[in-house]
Amino acid sequence: MKKTILEENKTYTFSDYFKLPYSTRDILAELGYAFRLEKLELPKKQINTLNCDKLRESFLSLLCC
Repeated sequence: MKKTILEENKTYTFSDYFKLPYSTRDILAELGYAFRLEKLELPKKQINTLNCDKLRESFLSLLCC
């Protein structure tokens, strides 16, 4: 029998899940869901005041590693 990571009769708040010492994948699997990381293509708007490409690269490098 698989060991559960959540206590059966305990009520959890949203922030409680972030305090658990388990991965996102494990917590979601416990709840019957799966986690999938994928790149979304959203509508783009030209912004001249920010270097969006550099910001995007930095964000993706932190997210993926």
